[in-house]
Amino acid sequence: MEKEKGFGFDAAPAKDDFASDNTSRARNKTVMLTPEMTNQVRNRFQQDAVESSPQPAVSGGAQSHGGFETPRSSMSATASSGYVSAHSGYRGVSEPPPPAAVPRQSHAPVAQATAPDGDAVVWVRETPVVGFLVSYDSSPNGSVFELRVGRLIVSNQPSTDNVLYLTDSTVSSSHAIIRVSQSGEIQVLDQLSEHGTSIKRFGSAEVVRLSGDKASVEHGDTLSFGDRNFHVCTVPREG
Repeated sequence: MEKEKGFGFDAAPAKDDFASDNTSRARNKTVMLTPEMTNQVRNRFQQDAVESSPQPAVSGGAQSHGGFETPRSSMSATASSGYVSAHSGYRGVSEPPPPAAVPRQSHAPVAQATAPDGDAVVWVRETPVVGFLVSYDSSPNGSVFELRVGRLIVSNQPSTDNVLYLTDSTVSSSHAIIRVSQSGEIQVLDQLSEHGTSIKRFGSAEVVRLSGDKASVEHGDTLSFGDRNFHVCTVPREG
């Protein structure tokens, strides 16, 4: 009986010993790793530590994006241009359309003066006629040139303005100016021409020579530009 009791007393610790033995075996299973497995675990811990640690700033011309480096110059060019190249691996804003071409402003063509065939008077705008200049230099029958209200340039060159065009070497390109008023008064201003401008008064031997001066002419006077002579004929006007 005592032996049974003693056996029963000793039986309880046997369970504890069994549990202890299982624990020891479990511990042995955890601790007893092969060297290869130990190295793998160690490398894994080191890799996790490197990935979790902050990465140093990339210097130079590269930046890190998603595990790979992109040249900084390429990214700056992408940002400045407003779109991303297809070779960079990103999708971004599409390429802006090229600016519309600004049409060039067309300038109105400059009017070209056409030289008349021979001596002529050209009025750009018709105004009232106050008289005529009659010349017998090139024709015995005489040539007639209208005197109208306005300003008339005497020249050997064609002009887009009102011009008395004379094909003569003694007439300068800007020889003189004839001014006719609304009342019919006629004035002549010499432009310091090379061969001069003169006026011979009607019924007199007097000759007025102009050199940068102006003077009035009347009906019957003879007006000379260089070697060209013109008789002044005015139309009587009432009032």
